[in-house]
Amino acid sequence: MSPTGSNPDPYTESGAHASVQQTRRKRREALVAALCDADALQARGHAVLRRGARHSVYAGVGFVVSTAFAFLFGTVAWRSFDGTYDGALVSNWSMLGVIVAAGGMHMAMGWLVSRKRLRETGARLIRRAEYQRKLTALQLTEAEHEAIR
Repeated sequence: MSPTGSNPDPYTESGAHASVQQTRRKRREALVAALCDADALQARGHAVLRRGARHSVYAGVGFVVSTAFAFLFGTVAWRSFDGTYDGALVSNWSMLGVIVAAGGMHMAMGWLVSRKRLRETGARLIRRAEYQRKLTALQLTEAEHEAIR
């Protein structure tokens, strides 16, 4: 209002209106940025899922190869043990191969378990992104309704 109290001051009213509009615009921009963050979070979750699946395949192949080598070295150790020095030497080296292959199988199983955790993390990221998207869309709708009033 003007100092005399008769008519509202147009500068004060337009300034207040501009302030409200600025606040609404900033809130809307923040909500749109949150939606973009949700999209980025979902993309990251899908990337983590793909990486976990790919590494699970690698671990599975590593487990199968280690198992095949353990079987192969075990077979060589069994057949080469004929009571001679050369047979015992080949058998010992083959048993060392069996032990190394068993270690490879153990490592591959550990990798499979860790990749399972990675896939769970990817799924959690995607769920978080969906929740963030729903919440932000709701807040954005409320902000737009508030701007209409």
